[in-house]
Amino acid sequence: MTTRKKRTKEDMGHVYFIRKGNESIFKIGVTRNDPDIRLSKLQVGTSDKLTLYGYIHTQYPYELEYKLHKKFGRYRLSGEWFNISEIDINIILQKPEAIPDWALGQRILGCLADGSSTMTQH
Repeated sequence: MTTRKKRTKEDMGHVYFIRKGNESIFKIGVTRNDPDIRLSKLQVGTSDKLTLYGYIHTQYPYELEYKLHKKFGRYRLSGEWFNISEIDINIILQKPEAIPDWALGQRILGCLADGSSTMTQH
């Protein structure tokens, strides 16, 4: 039997949504640091104006990122960049309970529901 490691504050991270210009192109990524710092690092590599649209602070950042990449897979442009609407992201940021179970899985939904994750929109 495999024993799972209990999640701690050190496991916390952010799933962020960074927007490219005024387009419906968003990067869905993970950082353990402040999402604004991640934005600054990404901005150095492009002439396009990038903005931090919002982020989710969670104990399960990599699992949540994976599930979101899977959910929006058909809209993937390249790597972690997706052509998705603000409406889709707003639903995730404002009403995580509206994300279907098949998209996130029970463990992450429970984490969002019990307050161990927080959503922030810029």
